[in-house]
Amino acid sequence: SAVLPPEWRTATVVPVLKPGKPADQLSSYRPIALTSCVGKLLERIVMCRLVHHLETVGALPDCYAGFRRGRCTADAIADLATTLEDGKARRRTTGVVFLDIASAFDGVLHSAIVDSLTRLGVRGRALRYVRAFLQGREARIRASGLYSAPRTLTRGVPQGSVLSPLLFSVALAALPHAARVGPRYKVPLQIATYADDVAIWVSDHGGRRRFVQDKLQRALTNMEYYLATLGLTLLAPKSVALYNGPHRTFDLTLSINGRPLELRREATYLGLRVDDRVTWEPAVRDALRAARTTTNILRLLGGARRGTEQRMMLQLYRGLTLARVLYALPLLALTEHQWGRIEQAQRVALRVCLGVPRHASSRLTLAEAGVNTVRNTAGERALRHLIRMQETPSAASLVARISGRRAQLADTLTRLRDIAGAPVRYTAPPPPNEPPVVVAELLVSNLSAKRNVQPTVARQLTEHHCDERYQGWARLYTDGSVRDSTRTATAAAFREDTGRTAAERLTFHASSTTAELAALQLGLRLLDENEPARVVVLADSRAALGLLRSPDRSPQLAREVVARVGELQVKGWTIAFQWLPSHCGTSGNERADQLAAWAHDDPGCPLSPVPPFADARLLVRRRVALSHPELERGPLPPRLPRRLTRGVAAVLHRLRTGSSFTPAGRARWRTDHDDSCGHCGAHGDAEHLMCHCPRFSDARANLGHAYGALGCPSGTLDELLRPRLPRAGTERAFRALATYLVSTGLTDVM
Repeated sequence: SAVLPPEWRTATVVPVLKPGKPADQLSSYRPIALTSCVGKLLERIVMCRLVHHLETVGALPDCYAGFRRGRCTADAIADLATTLEDGKARRRTTGVVFLDIASAFDGVLHSAIVDSLTRLGVRGRALRYVRAFLQGREARIRASGLYSAPRTLTRGVPQGSVLSPLLFSVALAALPHAARVGPRYKVPLQIATYADDVAIWVSDHGGRRRFVQDKLQRALTNMEYYLATLGLTLLAPKSVALYNGPHRTFDLTLSINGRPLELRREATYLGLRVDDRVTWEPAVRDALRAARTTTNILRLLGGARRGTEQRMMLQLYRGLTLARVLYALPLLALTEHQWGRIEQAQRVALRVCLGVPRHASSRLTLAEAGVNTVRNTAGERALRHLIRMQETPSAASLVARISGRRAQLADTLTRLRDIAGAPVRYTAPPPPNEPPVVVAELLVSNLSAKRNVQPTVARQLTEHHCDERYQGWARLYTDGSVRDSTRTATAAAFREDTGRTAAERLTFHASSTTAELAALQLGLRLLDENEPARVVVLADSRAALGLLRSPDRSPQLAREVVARVGELQVKGWTIAFQWLPSHCGTSGNERADQLAAWAHDDPGCPLSPVPPFADARLLVRRRVALSHPELERGPLPPRLPRRLTRGVAAVLHRLRTGSSFTPAGRARWRTDHDDSCGHCGAHGDAEHLMCHCPRFSDARANLGHAYGALGCPSGTLDELLRPRLPRAGTERAFRALATYLVSTGLTDVM
């Protein structure tokens, strides 16, 4: 009907004071708009359909990184950063302009949005809904429990709306084309856009400075004119220019509306400080300043003996300190000295989290915290960004540009291809307005958690469920297997009615979910040569079947399985997927499991066509984990159990890092301290206090009995602190050790 209830078009605006701003100025408040939740639900439904149409027809330019699935600010930052690094390496002249659009979301014309949607092929009910969604909107302000009179909004997209970011992007969809209007040159104008944050740049040979300036000025003039048709204007005072090139004396002269742009040495784009010499030093200083601030916050929360437990402190470290470093720095070419300063800041924060002193070993501190070095973690983040870009069709041109530049991220892209190979062809998910292609049942009637049910009962319930739901259907069993000892993964399928079997070995050490998806793909290939029939595919992986139910958010391999099911359904097949519990005695499932296990050891087993890129994130994580500095000395030590008090956990961390406050340890730093044990006069190191001092013989005997009951020796300090036991046994051993430390009072000494 294209008629929306008035409640859906009315917003309540709550002003929130910005941090550090004066309360007596109107500009210090950020308006937060509250709209109808039911109206937002319909907006979400409409948005899914609009996004599918716009992405299918390629309506949004590839340089648009904001509010699109699979895109983020890192795309725009990577495009700009690699251009600057490439220009510096090739001694090119690069001019960059960071634009500010005045009240962009609040000023765009409604007619411009509707005209853009019409031009992009949006018709019918969707267009009528958007027109009704924009017209007749009202807003009122709530402050101190009082409401202002409603005010009609005639421009802009509604704040707090689910649909607003997409509509704004649609309105600006032609901006890159408009900026490039004019003579065509070999060196193109580049644009990066995230919502209303726009950056344009031109990079050419070092001697063509005037050409770079003229091309940027032409683009600014074109964008001025185009934005005016949308009801928007560029702000010259808030827009800045930046110049990098071999001739430092050249002044890049640009203007907007006749007002000159300020040429700066540094500028901020999407939270990244960019300097004209491309040293990235301002960005590093910002990260270090934030790290010092958050480290001081951590000091307030946790002391040496009491305070917030270490696990929560480490979570705060990851969310407050590490997240700031990993935002943009992984995309940049930092020097060894810059990484060293960042590593030092990380070590300080980790020592505060664990409650260990400053002289604790850096290598052992990383192992105790269970984290890798910042540089290795940043390398993993950069690799994951590149994986995401290669999985997103709209970012394909960005990856191609990065690969041709002399930049740190281009080297990272080469490393990714060495780890995970080349990406595969993208398979689009089905349209959101169509019924689901895959019907997957993840439960068995009357079957509770498998661990609470005997295998025979689980088998009987599964057989009854299948006989009741799929009477007369052919059964296809699939199974994936991963063997860590040989670092192999296999997939197998068994069709019960014909007795046909198939098994393959993957070319890489895959995850169990990827192996299960490969098995589903293999099983569907068994159906290709037969007459159409009704088939139920039975698999024991809820994770794999769950991915088939939401292909729009699933990995490429799951979308390929869904696409294959759709092809078979067109040919007349009826296919359903059913989960069943593993290893409960179901004959078909056991047969598929045997085939998958056999494929591990059979040298003649055919190889699966599933590429390593299907598990690129897992392969990257494994490769980065192997670069942990502590692995050079052997496996990482077992983690401490949860729910230990901070005082006990801090003592254990100090003991395991060799930095405990024993008499011998204090004497190393203070010459006036005696290094002997105050009870027996022996050398008072940690080994003596924990294992030999007669003062604690009774408590030590109880500790030895507890370790002996677990089958673990306890004669040395290393055996106490690093028990070689399974996970459950390790936790019991550490709890016995914690009891020993508390009962002897060593927690107050060390």
